[in-house]
Amino acid sequence: MALACPPEHRFAGARAVPPSDLQDEPFVAFDRGLEIRRRIDRYLGRNDVAVRVVMEFDNVEAIKRAVEAGSGIALLPQPALERERKMRTLEAVPLSGGGLVRPLGIIHRRSSRRAPGVLPFITLLLDERVAKEGNGD
Repeated sequence: MALACPPEHRFAGARAVPPSDLQDEPFVAFDRGLEIRRRIDRYLGRNDVAVRVVMEFDNVEAIKRAVEAGSGIALLPQPALERERKMRTLEAVPLSGGGLVRPLGIIHRRSSRRAPGVLPFITLLLDERVAKEGNGD
């Protein structure tokens, strides 16, 4: 995850931004019902940071457009910002201290047959998640 901001924002060009610098910033967020929003809120809470949520969206593209328009900053997956970085419409600034990763989910049909390698793969992903959450990552 990275801090997304317009190129003229005070965070643009920084090597990294400490979470405390996000205090009271206008923030374009994911909708409250999404897991990624819950993770971001927990991350901000762990760092005693309160942002001012000015807009909420259910998808990355809408958030990027709002940030480009100058509505605020956002925390977004780094790979989702590559095109905008190349076009120089957004900056992707790392957060210092780490600790915030994009949650991933597994969607599958319960009633359908799975290929032989699917269940071991799901187990591997879940084991990795448990290991990381146990370490506080």
